[in-house]
Amino acid sequence: MLVLSFGLNARMAANPRTDYQSADERAYGKLAVDIAENGHYGGRWTKMKEPLRWPPGAPVMFALGYKLFGSPADKREYDIRAVYWQQAVVTTGTTALAMTLAWILVGPGGGLVAGAIVATYPPLIGATGDQLSEPLGAFLLAAAFVALALAIKRRARWWGWAGAGVLFALAILTRTDLLAAPFLIAGTGVLVVLIRQRSLRRALTTWGMVGIGTAVALAPWTIYASREEGRFIPVTKGSAAALFVGTYLPGGGTTIGMKEHLEPQLRARHPEYAGLKTYKIPAADALEIFAERHPELPRDQALQREARKNLIHYSTTQPIAFLKMQWAKAKRMWFFYYRGGGVHYISTPMRIWQVTLVLVCGAGLLAGLIR
Repeated sequence: MLVLSFGLNARMAANPRTDYQSADERAYGKLAVDIAENGHYGGRWTKMKEPLRWPPGAPVMFALGYKLFGSPADKREYDIRAVYWQQAVVTTGTTALAMTLAWILVGPGGGLVAGAIVATYPPLIGATGDQLSEPLGAFLLAAAFVALALAIKRRARWWGWAGAGVLFALAILTRTDLLAAPFLIAGTGVLVVLIRQRSLRRALTTWGMVGIGTAVALAPWTIYASREEGRFIPVTKGSAAALFVGTYLPGGGTTIGMKEHLEPQLRARHPEYAGLKTYKIPAADALEIFAERHPELPRDQALQREARKNLIHYSTTQPIAFLKMQWAKAKRMWFFYYRGGGVHYISTPMRIWQVTLVLVCGAGLLAGLIR
C-alpha cells in the first residue's frame, strides 16, 4: 500500500501543476525563501503586508526544501520544486499513519482498508502537485491521533498524553482551522473520566495533558505573533477574512465571486488594475472595502463584525439562497479537488472515485458512532 501511495504521489510530484499559482502558494513560497535566506517570517524583503495570515508549519517545511535543493528560479517565481517531493513523502507517511491508526483500533484488516482509502484519495494525491499546507496538516493530524490511540491502549504515563498534545499543536501550526479540536477532545475526555472514575488526578494526568501539551507547544508562536501584531493572536490573523468570504452571499461564498461582484468598485478605487484580470486583483483590496466600515477596529475584528452581519442578514432574509451557497461550499470541499482561483483539477473517473470514498467513509463513520 505504501508503494502504491508513493508511486501515485511521486507521479504528481514529477509533474506539478505550475501553470497557475494561487495567492496562498505564492505566500508560502515567499515565506519559505525568507525563512531560509534571512531567518525572518515575512520580512521587509518580501513586501508582504500581512505575513501572519499564514501559519508557519508549511513555510518551515518548504524552507528546508529550498535550503537543501533550492535554485535561483525558485526564488524568482516563489515556486519551490523540492516542495512537491516533500509533499509526496509526507503523504506517503500519512498513508502509513492511517494504516497504523486503524490497525491499533480494529486490527490488520482495518489497517489495509484505511491505507487503501488514503493512498488513492484523489484530493490528497492532487495536493502533492501544489505548494499548499494540506498534505503536512493531514500528516500531523494523523500522527496526533496515532499518539493518542497509543496512549489510550498502553495506559501511557502523562508524557505520552502530552506528546499527543504536542503533535496536535504542530497540526494547528500548519492548519489553523484545527485550533479547537484538541481542546474539545481533551475537555470531553476529562469529563468522561470525572464521571466514570471520579478522579481529578487521573483526568488531569491523561486527557488533561493533551490540552496542556497543545497549549505549551503553541505558546512560543502565540507569543511571537501577538508581539508582532500588538494584540493577542493565537496562531494567525487570517480566519476573519475566510469567515467573511464564506458568508458573503453576493459573492457566492468564494473569493473570486466576491472580487467579481465588487469589480466596478475595485477598478474605480485602483486604476492601476486596469489591465489586470479580475481574479488576479488582491483579495485584500476587496476586503478593505468592508473593513473600512469600522475604522475604529483592527481589520480582523472589522471583518468578523461584517461576517456576523452577513450570517444574520442573509440567513434570515434570503434563507434558501444562503443554504444553497453553503451546500455549494460543501460540494467544493468533498466532491471536487478545489484549490481556489476557480481552478479544478480532477478527471471524471477520479471524481467518481472521490465521491464514492466520501460516501462510503461517511456511512462507515456513522455506523461506527452508532455501534
